Amino acid sequence: MTSAPPLGFPNFEATFVVESNASNIGIEVILTQKGKPIAYFSKSFSIRHQAQSIYEKEMMTIVIVVKKYNNYILGRHFHIKIDHRRCLEWNVVLCLFQTLICSDRFDIRGYKTIF
Repeated sequence: MTSAPPLGFPNFEATFVVESNASNIGIEVILTQKGKPIAYFSKSFSIRHQAQSIYEKEMMTIVIVVKKYNNYILGRHFHIKIDHRRCLEWNVVLCLFQTLICSDRFDIRGYKTIF
């Protein structure tokens, strides 16, 4: 049996990193700093959202996370890691996304899924 590592205390002087993953049925998110978890979050998608494309789910996940953790990241530069490289290529979507959450203080970076 495994257990999640204990949560750390946030340092508001350091950069936050949001690692998100969307699947067909829901989302998983970890808010970290310097590789240590600060908060975990998961949510199941409704039937309507399950029908969306994986790209729409990834973008929706980021919007949900930014709203959920705005007390940590509001007004601060932070990084978002997603595992769908295709989302990184959508400059138009990125511009719309930045407008949607009213912030240009983040970077979206890809990472490889390790399962």
